[in-house]
Amino acid sequence: MENRLIPITAIVEVTCIFVNLYLWISFLSIPFGPTEKEAYFRITVAILVPLILSVSAFFLKKPWLMYAAFVCAVPIGLYLLGQNGIWQLFGSLQLLYLLAAVLMTCDRAKTERIR
Repeated sequence: MENRLIPITAIVEVTCIFVNLYLWISFLSIPFGPTEKEAYFRITVAILVPLILSVSAFFLKKPWLMYAAFVCAVPIGLYLLGQNGIWQLFGSLQLLYLLAAVLMTCDRAKTERIR
């Protein structure tokens, strides 16, 4: 008996990673003035931390890292969900983080049951 959730989980995880990477690249293309450097740094960190955690979770197959990415993305994601434009996508990305973490947990439980 094989675990059928593994390909779905991988697709959700990779989607999280690429959407987050796209948002970070689109953020870098916004011209900022010298007085906005602090906001630029904070938003860059707020986007990069969940990205790094989700990439680590994907390669290490650790669900708790994906849960950590979700927890890190919630504050900025809820704020950006209220904004106009492409930033609403980052707010929606929180659901993918949570879905990926739950699927990873189910995969691990199912794989351990199969063995």
